[in-house]
Amino acid sequence: MAFLEWRRFTFFDIHKNVDNGKIAECFQDTSVSVATSGNNHVVLCDVTGWAHLISRSWEITSFKAYDLTVSLGQQLPHDPFLVTIGEDEAGVTPLIKVWDWSRVDRHGNPKCVRTSRAVPSHMYPTQATALAVHDNKNLLAVGFQDGSVTLYRGDITRQRSGKMKTLPDTGSSSITGLAFKGADKLFVVSRVCVMVCWLGSERCVVLDAMGAAPGCSVLADGHRLTVANTNAIYCYTTDGRGPCYALEGEKLKLNWFRSYLVITTHETSTKASSSTSPKMNHLTILDIQNKFIVFSKSFDEIDAVLTEWGSFYILTKKKEMIYLDEKDLQSKLSMLFKKNLYDVAIRTASSQHYDIEGLMEIYKQYGDHLYSKGDLKGAIDQYVKTIGWLETSYVIRKYLESRHLEPLVQYLEVLHKKGCATEDHTTLLLTCYVKIDQHDQQGKLKEFINSKDKAIDFDVDVAIKVVRQVSVDDALSLAGNHKRHDWYLKMVIEDKKDFQQALAYIANLEYEDADMYMKKYGHKLIHNEPEESTKLLKLLCTDYKPRDRPLVDENSMSGRFSEPDRSYPDDFIHMFLSNSERLIDFLEHMISVDSKSSILVYNALIEHYIHVWGKSPESDKKTYEQKILTILKDPDANFDRDQILIICQMLGFKAGILHLYEDIKLWRAQVALHLRSGDAESALGVCRKRGAACPRLWLDVLWAPPPPACLPELLHVAATEKLLSPIQIIDCLASTPNYTLGDVRKYLMDVLKSEDDVITREQELAAKYKSEIESMKSQIQVIQYEAMTFQSSRCTACNKPLELPTVHFLCQHSYHQDCFQMYCESEHECPSCATSSGRSRASLPPPPAAEQLHSRLQADRDPFTVVSEYFGRGLFNKVTVVTEPPEPSASPPAPAPAHAPAVASAQTYGPGAEAKLRLQEGQSKQVFIPNATKQVAPKGTSVIPVPEGRMRLLEQQQYTSSLEANLTRLQPKVHKSPYQSPLPSRKEEPKLPQSISTAIANEGKNPFDDTYDEAKNPFADDDSQDTKNPFAEDDDYDKNLNPFA
Repeated sequence: MAFLEWRRFTFFDIHKNVDNGKIAECFQDTSVSVATSGNNHVVLCDVTGWAHLISRSWEITSFKAYDLTVSLGQQLPHDPFLVTIGEDEAGVTPLIKVWDWSRVDRHGNPKCVRTSRAVPSHMYPTQATALAVHDNKNLLAVGFQDGSVTLYRGDITRQRSGKMKTLPDTGSSSITGLAFKGADKLFVVSRVCVMVCWLGSERCVVLDAMGAAPGCSVLADGHRLTVANTNAIYCYTTDGRGPCYALEGEKLKLNWFRSYLVITTHETSTKASSSTSPKMNHLTILDIQNKFIVFSKSFDEIDAVLTEWGSFYILTKKKEMIYLDEKDLQSKLSMLFKKNLYDVAIRTASSQHYDIEGLMEIYKQYGDHLYSKGDLKGAIDQYVKTIGWLETSYVIRKYLESRHLEPLVQYLEVLHKKGCATEDHTTLLLTCYVKIDQHDQQGKLKEFINSKDKAIDFDVDVAIKVVRQVSVDDALSLAGNHKRHDWYLKMVIEDKKDFQQALAYIANLEYEDADMYMKKYGHKLIHNEPEESTKLLKLLCTDYKPRDRPLVDENSMSGRFSEPDRSYPDDFIHMFLSNSERLIDFLEHMISVDSKSSILVYNALIEHYIHVWGKSPESDKKTYEQKILTILKDPDANFDRDQILIICQMLGFKAGILHLYEDIKLWRAQVALHLRSGDAESALGVCRKRGAACPRLWLDVLWAPPPPACLPELLHVAATEKLLSPIQIIDCLASTPNYTLGDVRKYLMDVLKSEDDVITREQELAAKYKSEIESMKSQIQVIQYEAMTFQSSRCTACNKPLELPTVHFLCQHSYHQDCFQMYCESEHECPSCATSSGRSRASLPPPPAAEQLHSRLQADRDPFTVVSEYFGRGLFNKVTVVTEPPEPSASPPAPAPAHAPAVASAQTYGPGAEAKLRLQEGQSKQVFIPNATKQVAPKGTSVIPVPEGRMRLLEQQQYTSSLEANLTRLQPKVHKSPYQSPLPSRKEEPKLPQSISTAIANEGKNPFDDTYDEAKNPFADDDSQDTKNPFAEDDDYDKNLNPFA
């Protein structure tokens, strides 16, 4: 493409002599050999070996870099390092010097941190013609006149760092340009070719067989090499040559500034050149991206073009510094708007990253400009780019007024594709489709409906709504393509009334959708297609699979089991309320599939069974009654008995009422129902079956009143179980005029006879008790006032002759004291008499209450109810003492030898008494239960309480450790018998009282004699009231409130 075809603009202003002549003063007549810039500085070197560092304020720092001349140089863009190549001696290898101008030496000049020779591998002195330094400071390339390229690796800021190597296959022509692309590629430009060298493999590839002069190559945008020759400008990448631009003339220099390519060429004048006319150079700045020329002007001969400080400068041969100031973007756009060059303005704003709002405004102005010229299609292309920023109504109103639908459709389609359309936009688009089809028959609406890939992003619901008004079939097609099941079913059911098609469509849906839409439209479907709808619901509530899905899926093939999808039948029961027959069919299927269905399923099935039973003829009622009772008697049936009972009562289903009464133990209601229906025999049957558990049933029948034929059995049970007194029964029967005296004659005779027997028996008992009382009185008289003679000479226990000390009872039984202590169960009664009375008590039959408890536990279906009833009445609160039965003995126990003390007789006082008590506590077999009545130990066992409460139990039972105290209670002191066994007289103790304690051998002192100080006993009862005692009894203390009493 020729540059002459590009548009030309002037986007730069010229400012001359911006340095106020400082550079001209510094250089004077010396020529500039090197011009480079970077790190906020400009560096100029001359042919005399001087280097000049220029800051932004145009302050110049000069230092002698080489003795002869500086031929090449490059300033790093982001570091204060300057790399130069020059000569210190003629004919000697050029030197590479690296200067750090952030540091100075002792002379105040920038410090030289590295010096090395620039030579190729053959080590012959050769002039260096090209230099390139990588920004990472680890790569440096030098091109020579003989075509060789030397690569230095390593830190360039160190004196002896890195390696030097000459790249192979670079040719023999003089190198005119070098440029690094990344850290692994190097562009090499010579006089005859353009190459790229891969540094990793050290391989060179020729990109083009045309070269360039020195300074006529530059790396544009950091990745594309631009080379200028006499005919054109070429662009290269690492893969090969890219686009080229025709531009005639000799090129002197190429520079890159931002996105501009700066070309310096010789001025070609049509006039004959004269030796006196100065040489002129032409400067052209190209915007390669947007393809137009932004600046073009001729200047005096140019020495260098510098790009720094965000701008670029021109240094002429006369040492004049010219500053090219780029106009701001707003000025450029204003210039373009005046010329109606909106397309150029858009490209310019985009390349300079103009803000999006400003760019949208340019598009809008461009669209308005094209619309005013009548280019409606071109205008809509610009308006489309403003979607999301420009109000859509602004564009739509323009095209609706002009009645041009094609551009409007284009705009609306793009609006939908970008997702910015609303319901109104979709409606408008579909309306335009309909109008276009009506006029041109283009079929846009059909194409829109049948597009399954949804190329246009639109609101499908709105589209269906609009198309539905035009064509229901098209709307159905649109809903089917976009899987809008709700719309599809709604149109099929409401518009087409095709319920079979709706059921078929639902059967092909996934489980979640099928369940949802059957809940929504199931009532209408069941009303119009009951049989097919019921089949679909059966499938949906058991094991649902879409009809179009294969029977064997991947899970079945792989052996993996997955839970079947099933709905709850409870959600569909209300849809069948107008069709009990189909509901019964549906619920029977659900119960047969899953016996653990919900309560609602069973309740609904039973209720509709009863409804159908009530409306059925007599011939069919038996069948439904049997079905109902089958469910009611099924123990696994999960129904609400209270609700079913109410339904049975409302609809008069007697068989169900009776069964439920029996099931929930409402026997009295069952009897009342029989009596209301006049079936007294059935009522008596209930009484015979449940009368033992609920005697009140007999009374309910009696108060009914029953027929006379039922009276004998009722009166017999009432008399036997004593349900009512005879007078109450007579009063009850007297209130009914149907009964005669003959109906109750037998009952009255039996009552009178039993009463007479009771009176006779009571009179006999009274006479017997009276005679026994007289006999006891006479015996008491004898005991009180007459002497009792104890004639027993042998011990009743051991059957040996009595020896003092002895114990005599008024029952004429006598014992050795040792035998008595061994065998007695209580110190207050004779052991022989206690044994006989205990045996007689054990032979008594168990009380009637225990018999009744056992009989009820065996007969009742729920024994726990009986036990809880007894607990509630407190019949288990009596606590008994459980002991091990004594071992039976064939003969009476032999007495212990006289010289050995009896083990069973525990001596409770004297030396070792406490130890013996402790020992017997561990050997006791008696089990004591707290808060029980007085406990009596069987014969042959020792009564030893638990250690922790031993003293407290002794106090509660008023147990005294002295045998004398116990025995003296049997012999009142007032009536002392003169026939008491005589005691041997002891001279040693003449003053001892005549009591049984004198016969007890006691080697130590008795701690319980009269000399014992009772005040020292910590367990003695103290009658004095201690006001400080917190445990003392209070007058207002209620023992009934103490749970531990």
